Amino acid sequence: IFRFHFPEGIDNSGFVGWLASRLKLEFGTGVFVTCGQNSGDGGIFDYWGVPEMLGDVVIAYVRKLCANDPDLAQGRRGQ
Repeated sequence: IFRFHFPEGIDNSGFVGWLASRLKLEFGTGVFVTCGQNSGDGGIFDYWGVPEMLGDVVIAYVRKLCANDPDLAQGRRGQ
């Protein structure tokens, strides 16, 4: 399980579909995503789950995506 946080005012529409598609292509797996808002901490939170046996490689892949895309790393990627 890992999390993305989109700061208040950031449009994250399309993000779940975009990343889920990337993970499906790369690893052949589906995901589960629970989305919510935390008024105390601001913004939208997406909690992602993948099969345990893929956890480490998926998280490494997501970290690599974030390292290569500053907007993604800052929660500003909405597509």
